[in-house]
Amino acid sequence: MSTMTGTVLFEHPDLGRIFTPQDFTRIISVPGRPAHRPPPGQFGLVVAVQRRPIVEADGFLRRMALIWHSITHNERVDAGAAQQAAALFSSSTTAFTAVAIASASLTKTKTDQSLGTASSGATTNEFTSLGLSRGAGTVSTYTAPSALGGQYAQLVTKTFTASGSGTAYGSGLFNSTTPAGSILYVEDNFGSTSVLVSGDTLQIAWTNNN
Repeated sequence: MSTMTGTVLFEHPDLGRIFTPQDFTRIISVPGRPAHRPPPGQFGLVVAVQRRPIVEADGFLRRMALIWHSITHNERVDAGAAQQAAALFSSSTTAFTAVAIASASLTKTKTDQSLGTASSGATTNEFTSLGLSRGAGTVSTYTAPSALGGQYAQLVTKTFTASGSGTAYGSGLFNSTTPAGSILYVEDNFGSTSVLVSGDTLQIAWTNNN
């Protein structure tokens, strides 16, 4: 990834440096040149990494091998935008740190309230077993804006360990680990599916920019 340009969002132990999308570099204005206008909408990335335990002939676990990864853009839904505004301008909000894994390909719409559906509290497209059930993520790296009026980046990560076989199609961020009454913030399909077997780990890293 050494040929990429832009701001480094975070360093990943397997994938190296994760850069901002190229859209970020296109909206930077340079003195003496025409001003660039950012396209409407918010930016962000979701990075998913699947590892599999490698056991040697002596029965010892030697390493966790990287077998799949995905880097895609996250899509913020209406409910997430409303709650983000509430976080800034009122006190009636809960942090979006609960990470869910999609058990089916998501047909994304701006009115979604659960993964791939406009129904609130639905788990139709979400894992509720196999070690892939929705869980609390960890709020980690914060990247401050590089200029006045610039965009920040906040990283939320969660690692799941599969207890059986299943296929992961995407992910989403909610404000509660309990589906009923929870609010969806962002969602996206992975770049390709992650086919998991028991013992595999699936690390999700949501980078949210605004």
